[in-house]
Amino acid sequence: MQQSFGQFIITNFTLSVFVSVIVYKIFSILLDDLVSPCVYMLVDPNSELPLRKIDLGAYTIEYGKSLRDLTVSIIILLVVYYFFNIK
Repeated sequence: MQQSFGQFIITNFTLSVFVSVIVYKIFSILLDDLVSPCVYMLVDPNSELPLRKIDLGAYTIEYGKSLRDLTVSIIILLVVYYFFNIK
């Protein structure tokens, strides 16, 4: 009983999968275009953090943007956690 890839997609593609993808895209747009820039202004008002880097011989490690994004993600998670645990 071997299914082709097309049959697999047709039988397993449900409305909940479609809605999940759409909701993910909406949240992604909201976070990337609205929430994150606001938090960036608080965390790094002069926008200096993305310029941070370490030179190791012929290689450059640009850690600033990753550190800023990680910090913003943790702050957003803490805020969401706080709002969902208010009784």
